[in-house]
Amino acid sequence: MSAIVALAGSVAAKQAFGKLVVGIYEYIKVETGRKLKQWRTEAQIGKLYQRLGEVRKVKTIWQVDRAVDIADFYCDSHVMIGAERRKIGHLEDLGNDRNVLIEGIAGQGKSIFLRYLCAVELLRGNCIPLLIELRRVSSKHPLRERIRMALRELALNPDDRLLDALVSSGKILLLLDAFDEVDDDLKPVVVNEIEDLVCANDKLRVVVTSRPHESMRASRHFVVVTLDNLNGDEYAHVIRRLAGGETWAEGLIDHIKRKARHVQELLCTPLMVTLLVLSYKSYQQLPVRLSEFYDSLFYTLLQRHDGSKPGFRRARMCHIDDTEYRHVFEALCLVSKSGGNAFDKSQVYAFARKALELCNVGEGPSKYIDDIVHITCLIVREGDEYRFIHRTVQEYYAASYIKRKPDPVARAFYEKTLARGGEGAWEQELEFLSEIDEYRYRKYYRLPALLRQLGCDEARLGVPWCALPLAKTKEMVAGLRVSFGPDGQVAWFLDGVAAGVQMEVLVQLVRATVAWLTPALVEMRETREGMKGVAFEALLEEPKVKTRLVEVLDKIVAGLFDEARRISNLVRDEGNPSLLDGLV
Repeated sequence: MSAIVALAGSVAAKQAFGKLVVGIYEYIKVETGRKLKQWRTEAQIGKLYQRLGEVRKVKTIWQVDRAVDIADFYCDSHVMIGAERRKIGHLEDLGNDRNVLIEGIAGQGKSIFLRYLCAVELLRGNCIPLLIELRRVSSKHPLRERIRMALRELALNPDDRLLDALVSSGKILLLLDAFDEVDDDLKPVVVNEIEDLVCANDKLRVVVTSRPHESMRASRHFVVVTLDNLNGDEYAHVIRRLAGGETWAEGLIDHIKRKARHVQELLCTPLMVTLLVLSYKSYQQLPVRLSEFYDSLFYTLLQRHDGSKPGFRRARMCHIDDTEYRHVFEALCLVSKSGGNAFDKSQVYAFARKALELCNVGEGPSKYIDDIVHITCLIVREGDEYRFIHRTVQEYYAASYIKRKPDPVARAFYEKTLARGGEGAWEQELEFLSEIDEYRYRKYYRLPALLRQLGCDEARLGVPWCALPLAKTKEMVAGLRVSFGPDGQVAWFLDGVAAGVQMEVLVQLVRATVAWLTPALVEMRETREGMKGVAFEALLEEPKVKTRLVEVLDKIVAGLFDEARRISNLVRDEGNPSLLDGLV
């Protein structure tokens, strides 16, 4: 039983929260000489508790028509702290008195996990949790202003003095969701804002979520933990929670175990399990690749209401067929990438207008968006904001748009992405394209990327690979840094490295060397007074590092060389037109 279910609605939880608010009230009165009248009465405390509790209500791909309580479907999350896999029930499970960055891949449920923590800490009554979606941070509304706005929603209107007193009280928990969704130009600013808050307020606890490889992990004020995948049969528990006691759940679980064990490796995140259940209920078959989960999603949601009632068809504003709905949606996902994942009305209408023009569909943008919101719910409206129900939905259908385009257009996309070092911004789309547009992905993106990493042309693939010179090693690791956290742990990160194909080598290099280099680095830290970070190139001059590092890097590069050779051969064979001779 989750902590939410155990605590929700209990008299003890409300009483604990009431005591917390009274304690904050007294602290503020002492620190500022001001009274928080609107928080003082029992009725106001009840309203505050209710407002904070609304964080538990969310819309998901599984339940798109209405917001549901996460207590109805939440499954325990696990994180990796070092080599330990730990189930997280509440904040202390992440470690005492530590600021934490929780990294996770797409679909692992980072945002739901953070809402779960928010709900649990509210019910436990030890602090007031403030959940802030970092995608809302902008130059007009920086982080500090977003915190102020969150407090306004709790019936406070704090000036700077009151805000500082609240943050420094030790009774505020700051939960910052999705650092990876911050505008790239603002990320350094947001990191500085977060670090300034932490440095100025020793008692403030901060938890941040992000996809991997973001600059936030470089902060020495945060311990980095990784949200772990579902292991073993944990996917079965997710299916049972989604089913809510319905009998079909056990039949599906049994089918997977007996006849489709190959699918289990795909069921590594709650999102993948959800998509599998949606697909299975609609088509009575199990997808076998990541892309197949998403491919069926649009038609499943577009048609599911119509299929649930004989003779019924939900009214649509647009007079277009299902294929046109999908093609426009794919174009919408692509053109909206420039605006992120959430938009105001004017933005989403502008993107829809452009998508309709690209597909030569003569419908109005407001009608099309109305249908997508009310029928598929793949875009949801919350107040004045429109957002994709999940970021990966936008990413898959943007990739699907590229897949449908003729060869010159697709080739231009791959080449521009490669030339601009855009793998980071388009990483998930490229992952999908590696499945749904495999030949062109290999030919126009993966092979050129590998050749650039290796610093050779395709003709060079015909001869064995030789050891990488030390000078090339230094070039490839330029900008890599190692830093020491507050508890002495070693953190690796990239600083000032241009995004590009070298990133893969760097990431692999870090993973391959961190285990045996960490003791040496800790020793260096102890012998070099005040050392907070060191350029990775400098480590090449350490005798114990130089030889081993080149050996590891050479092994990595040799593997990439072999992959490039395989792809080159596959592209040549698959592109050979001789198989069509005499057939067309």
